[in-house]
Amino acid sequence: MNGPHPLPGDRRAVSVIQGDAVPQEFIPRLIDLHRRGLFPFERLERHCEFRQISRAIADARCGRAVKPVLHIAES
Repeated sequence: MNGPHPLPGDRRAVSVIQGDAVPQEFIPRLIDLHRRGLFPFERLERHCEFRQISRAIADARCGRAVKPVLHIAES
């Protein structure tokens, strides 16, 4: 996305990558937090088959997954 895009109900989709962070400082900080057990990279993604979409949504809502990734089987 190149900027905010209107969605139904006056909502907008906005893309942000690292905000205003400086990668040379931000990435080492994330690694340090992970090593100290304060940033669980393994919780960022949770992979599910598309038929488990309800579970993926529930996982995102309760915090089990930050980014559910749905896999759609090829037919």
